[in-house]
Amino acid sequence: MSLYQHPVLEAFLRQLYIANLVDAEAVMQYTKQPGGHRDPSTWDVIGIEDVQVLSALLSTPVLAELWAKRLRRTPATLVYPAVVYRFRETMDTIIPQRSFQDKTDTTKDWFRCAFEVAERFKRVFEPFVEFKLGCKCNAVTSPEHFIDLLIQYASSGDSKLFAEFIALNPPRSLADIKAHIEQLEHYLQGRVLGQSHAVRTVVRHELASGCIDNGRQRAIFTFVGPSGVGKTELARSYAHALSDATGSGYRFREFSMEAYADDKAYMKLTGSGSYYTDSALGDLTRHVQCYPRSVILFDEIEKAHPSVIQSMLSMLDSGRMTDITSNEVADFSQTIVIFTSNLGQAEFNKATGMGELDVFDVLRQAKRPGDSQPALTPELVDRLKSGAAIRFKPLSASTLLAIAELRVRDYLQAGFSVVDLDFTVDFYAALLFAQLPKPSARGIQGVANNLLAGAKRDMFRQLTSAQLQQITQLQLHLDESCYERVRGSHKVLLINCPAALVAHLQQQLPRYEWQAISLVAALELKHQVSQYAAVLIAAGVSADSSSATPELAELAAAIRQLHRFADGVPLLMVAEHTIDDDEFDLLDEVISAASLLATPTRLQRLIEVNARLQIGRRQEQRFDYDYHLQLDSSQLKISLVNPKFTTNVSSSRVIAGVPGLLRERPSVRLADVVGLQRAKAELQRVLGWLKQPELLQRRQLAMPAGIVLTGPPGTGKTMLAKAVAGETELPFLNINTHDLVSSVQHGTATKIQQIFSAARDIAPCIIFIDEIDMIAGRRDRAGADTSAVNTLLTNLDGLQAAAEPVFVIAATNYPERLDPALLRAGRLDEPVHCDLPDRAARQAFFEMFAHRYGVQLSSEQLADFAEMTQGMSGAQLEKAMRLCMLTEQVEQHGAAGLTIAQLRKAVTAAHYGAPLTSLGQSPQEKKLVAYHEAGHLLVSRLLMPHYDVPFATIEPRNNALGFVVTHKDATLAATTMAEIKAKIAMSMAGREAEAYADLGGEANTGAASDISYATQLAEAAVCQYGLDEVFGPVTPAALQQVKLTGAQADLVAERIKFWVTEGQQQAAALLAQQQELLHKIAAALYRNESLYGDEIDELFADA
Repeated sequence: MSLYQHPVLEAFLRQLYIANLVDAEAVMQYTKQPGGHRDPSTWDVIGIEDVQVLSALLSTPVLAELWAKRLRRTPATLVYPAVVYRFRETMDTIIPQRSFQDKTDTTKDWFRCAFEVAERFKRVFEPFVEFKLGCKCNAVTSPEHFIDLLIQYASSGDSKLFAEFIALNPPRSLADIKAHIEQLEHYLQGRVLGQSHAVRTVVRHELASGCIDNGRQRAIFTFVGPSGVGKTELARSYAHALSDATGSGYRFREFSMEAYADDKAYMKLTGSGSYYTDSALGDLTRHVQCYPRSVILFDEIEKAHPSVIQSMLSMLDSGRMTDITSNEVADFSQTIVIFTSNLGQAEFNKATGMGELDVFDVLRQAKRPGDSQPALTPELVDRLKSGAAIRFKPLSASTLLAIAELRVRDYLQAGFSVVDLDFTVDFYAALLFAQLPKPSARGIQGVANNLLAGAKRDMFRQLTSAQLQQITQLQLHLDESCYERVRGSHKVLLINCPAALVAHLQQQLPRYEWQAISLVAALELKHQVSQYAAVLIAAGVSADSSSATPELAELAAAIRQLHRFADGVPLLMVAEHTIDDDEFDLLDEVISAASLLATPTRLQRLIEVNARLQIGRRQEQRFDYDYHLQLDSSQLKISLVNPKFTTNVSSSRVIAGVPGLLRERPSVRLADVVGLQRAKAELQRVLGWLKQPELLQRRQLAMPAGIVLTGPPGTGKTMLAKAVAGETELPFLNINTHDLVSSVQHGTATKIQQIFSAARDIAPCIIFIDEIDMIAGRRDRAGADTSAVNTLLTNLDGLQAAAEPVFVIAATNYPERLDPALLRAGRLDEPVHCDLPDRAARQAFFEMFAHRYGVQLSSEQLADFAEMTQGMSGAQLEKAMRLCMLTEQVEQHGAAGLTIAQLRKAVTAAHYGAPLTSLGQSPQEKKLVAYHEAGHLLVSRLLMPHYDVPFATIEPRNNALGFVVTHKDATLAATTMAEIKAKIAMSMAGREAEAYADLGGEANTGAASDISYATQLAEAAVCQYGLDEVFGPVTPAALQQVKLTGAQADLVAERIKFWVTEGQQQAAALLAQQQELLHKIAAALYRNESLYGDEIDELFADA
């Protein structure tokens, strides 16, 4: 068989011809002759050079395999001289991406033009075979024969390049393989921090690919994990390690699949086709043709269009892909193909503690947000399974700090600065804080650039040219105030640590509480490990002479159990040597005992940075700061000061809106709320939770999801909620339950879910739900909306379980109507009762009002107003003051100040209602009412002198022709039998007093309400309180299940009548004795219509 007829040799000649044309064009461009992207059919061929032959061999893996087998190697492990790899770069430069027009104005690609005149290549190739290889072309019988000729030529010493190629590829031994693997792992572990398991998996597959050639790809990997954890960095470092450390000439190429999301995007990879004008070669196929040794990264493969994924299947199956434009075949047999994906993170998180998930099974079912179909096709997942799946774990604070230090070191080595730069560990922390709420390794270098640029900007603004001239060193530092919120009494758990180390840490870091225990004791406390600031486990030592040193397997098992409950707490191991074992990948860091003894403050900073990052992630915070410059001789210290951690809000949430969100921070503070001392004391505790939730977390205490404010209407529940929001400076969602209630099935539940979803997006925040009983009433009542209550309960449970920084403040006037499940532990389990304002609170209110509006009130008048407003809520007091101000503006036109009379009138109207002016009364009717109320007032003062009587009126208000207001001193004990009888007598005194009006009328119905009230009091005394002397201390109300006999029922009715009649007789006797005072009081009421406390006291002054 002729050399030109064997398919393997034909493929080699094809690659050699391409190399020859590229070399010829490169020479032409080097000699400054016209060149560029011209028609290659017009180019001259040149003599065959050794670099062309080796370049063609690199592109023909089947032929290279024959050479590699002689050296106990695979084609992918052959090392070529550096000039060969540079020649491939020349090929990338020479071969154009896009097609061009030939001499006949036909659009053609470079390859098609070149191979139209390929026959001319024979006149330079055949002399090369004959004179350098010593054989006629038609005498070459097989690829093996051709390789023997090349090896003979390389061994002859006639070619320096082939001699170098031979020297670079001695027969491989097991020791060589071991050295290569160790070198590769050492490099990758130093570049990709915190992902030891991923690095070891890559190295294991590198070992396999270096021994066996599968003919498709050198290796296929699927990297899964959250964004910014090192997936791209590992792929890039892998390529650099193979190229720099082993001389394999690997190139790194990244394809972001986000750019391949439309249905025609596959053309970007495989070529647009020759039938298009100005068509292009495929980005992927052309790259592999120029660089057959490549690490190719398809980043976020789930974002690619299905047509793009479909176009890759043949490449994954066969290791080849045909460019649609040039019809050239790209050989992937020496490539390393890596796919990355962010899919499945929710599934992996949910499986924590349940066992390991199969990555490919997760990818097969994972969906993009808002999509009902799996993101990856089953065909792709099946092909990915021929390679390895590697799950990347989230990066710990320790790892992120180490990566920041590494990136800064790379930055200093690559950059140029006119002064020395000195960075502290605090600056590395600042690089992470500046990326909150989602710090990652990827953004470190960009943040470093921004921080340095800002520092230089302030430096140039504040310093003179003379000062700048002196500076030789810049030191960047993060102010200590960044850690104020996370400092305190941290507990650190020391497991199996030597006593000397424990004592040293206690001495050097006294701020922390160090708890040293054995490994066995630690496993008993594993459920409490999340309350610690950090956990240190010593390996290779015993805690004391009496205990044995734990084996590594025992430590690994313990670490697995502790990690299940760590919940973000750093797990650190103290060991003298790096532990190279997958079992220990759950550790955040391995620290040497010597390092810990020398620099214990590094441990302190790690704890503080971890706590700050935890808070920033949980509360979706961003980091802002100012620069402070301090010049000390030739050193300029630049500090980041005035740190501010504020909450981020997503743009999608801004567009969707937040129900009930107050656009401005509530201005009210707890100090502005008058009275409610008990409620404010309870809310001070709540404020402590909201301002520093980590205090509860350290003690492993879950913060309640919220509280419920109870109390009568108008007592300040809404104002208290706003005050809490104002004190904490948190967003405040004021939810009106009337807007939540929906007539649509499950409509109320849907609205509740929307509110909590919005709140989580803007967290930390406060949700205030007024009149919560409207949506969370008892589910056992008729017509209850159980779906609404269930949705509310589910969300409240979710807040506590996930430690969501959303706090719910609910308010209700009817706590007895709430579903009991709402008040269970972990939900709204902190009831705060809002009382009506007491005397001191009411007096304080009037003092504040008088000061605000310039009203002069004496201490006696303040006391009177406080007294007459007993039983009024804060809202009623506010109403009275508004009414007073409006009256003053209308009546006085603002010319005069407020008067005491106006204040009294306003308070009375707010408390008891405005007089009904439309109800006309004759003088006789008015006189009768005056004597009626005078009777109430007189008997009240005579029988109940310890009761205050702040107001009496005969003006019709609120369906009453008149009334007398009495208040019992709040400091007195329970109601006595004498008081009840006095109240009955007072009630009956109205009708009895009417007889003294001398109007000659008959008894009327005006006393109906009085008689009803008196009867109720008598019934309570007999039937509820057991105060009747005849019936005895038995309450018939408690005997509802026992049917009373007729005689017993008659006795109850008889005794009630006795109590009422006795009161009537007592009232009549008192009125007969005090007729003169009765006439005096009635006359005053008739004349003034209303009497206030001081006026009433004057009437009784001489009595």
